[in-house]
Amino acid sequence: MIEKVQEPVEVLGKFVEGQIQPLRFRWRGRVFTVAEVTGTWIKRVGEHREHFFSVGVGSRDHYELSYQARTSQWTLENIYTDG
Repeated sequence: MIEKVQEPVEVLGKFVEGQIQPLRFRWRGRVFTVAEVTGTWIKRVGEHREHFFSVGVGSRDHYELSYQARTSQWTLENIYTDG
């Protein structure tokens, strides 16, 4: 099941060889630690790029985060659950 969220989140990340990598994010007062990044892709919006990440946090759920390089804004786009 897909839950569309599209809410701003705070993300702690790092750059590895020029690539951004999310480590933790805070959503609705709760902190989620990224256990694995299961996918990444880039969407071009005009001259700007939006980076997307599918991440696992140690549960069966996966979270889709996006990062807009132009504004330095992170967003929790979707939650993918089994239920």
